[in-house]
Amino acid sequence: MQKKSSTSEAKKNAKKNATAPSLIQPQQKKFQRFEGSTLFRHRLVLATLTHKSIEIDNIRLHGSADESGSDEKNEADKETRNKPGITDYELNFLRLLDRITNGSYIEINETATNVKYIPGTLTGCTKHIIHQCSLNRGVTYWLEPLLYLLPFSKEQTNVITLQGTTYHELDVSIDVIRGVLLPIIKRQFGMTDIRIQLTRRSLPPSGGGEVTITIPIVKQLRTIDMLDVGMIKRIRGLCYTIAMAPTLANRVRTECNNVLYNYISDVWIFNDSTKRHELQKHVPKLYKDKISAGYGLSLIAESTNGILLSVHAQHKTDADMTAEEFGQYVSKLLLQEISYGGTVDTTLQSIILIFMTLCTEDVSRVRLGRMTKHTVHILRLLKDMLGVTFKLKEDSETGTIFASCMGIGFSNVWRQAS
Repeated sequence: MQKKSSTSEAKKNAKKNATAPSLIQPQQKKFQRFEGSTLFRHRLVLATLTHKSIEIDNIRLHGSADESGSDEKNEADKETRNKPGITDYELNFLRLLDRITNGSYIEINETATNVKYIPGTLTGCTKHIIHQCSLNRGVTYWLEPLLYLLPFSKEQTNVITLQGTTYHELDVSIDVIRGVLLPIIKRQFGMTDIRIQLTRRSLPPSGGGEVTITIPIVKQLRTIDMLDVGMIKRIRGLCYTIAMAPTLANRVRTECNNVLYNYISDVWIFNDSTKRHELQKHVPKLYKDKISAGYGLSLIAESTNGILLSVHAQHKTDADMTAEEFGQYVSKLLLQEISYGGTVDTTLQSIILIFMTLCTEDVSRVRLGRMTKHTVHILRLLKDMLGVTFKLKEDSETGTIFASCMGIGFSNVWRQAS
């Protein structure tokens, strides 16, 4: 009797595994249609995870940004404002998506204003992949989608190296990803073995930077409950200089300390310097003698409950601002971010909300300080593609917003099928 029951259970499991890919085949026959270039990456990522075919039409049809913005921060690159269709970095992202999937179908029309995408098997990295990113965006433009996709891929461990620009004003700082997002993913969502190694820092347009990420697969993501901010107990920071005098970092750090010491005494800002000759071997020939120089600052505040809040700013070469004024400016940005009262900082809101929808079938809760337009667009997209509706409730005392949702219980269907 025991043998019969065990064999029957094995047959049931075999049927489940065999039908897992077949259940999503009918979804490929119908295209879910979108218009405009808004949330281009996120549409493709969610289509890959849910295995839905999508069509994106009227991409910068008149050679300008959409009303909601051509990218995640409602801004458009000056170089692409007068060019219709997808940009070079969006095309580069499609190439990366094709490398980590098997059997995907991507069709772009002649004017590049229409893209059809039928996702294939999410295989992940069958070997160590080295991907050359476009120099018009930071490497986090490609890194962020990989954080959603690779944990649910077919390969046991995925290792990929992204080469290009590590900082860009339109993208999240790599230091914020490593110092804030990575601890949240590990502690809250249960992806404990993920690693991000920063080999070289660089600025646009010369590039030359390199980031290597190692992402093992997971069965499911844990739900989170991040409502209590706590009290800020320490502030840490990193001031980096690239192809510039390291003394600039000391000037920025001194002014930061003068401002932040009025708020808390436990403040420490580190310096990091990347020299010009370190990048000359890794930049395109066009920029061998024109290495992009600059400096920037990332600040992270940690609370007694383990909440991390961050800001990042990059000094603009055309800005009439001294190093001391820049340090004072970024310090005030951090204090402003803390005053919002959220448990997730403004730049990482959308990333956390997407992870919340993929969690197990239970309620995840988070406190948001100030909702951005990009976050609103993400919430609408999650409702359209995943059917997840967030419950938003404002706290009358603090002015913060409680955001909660029921996870869809997303699991690694490709690993089960294998």
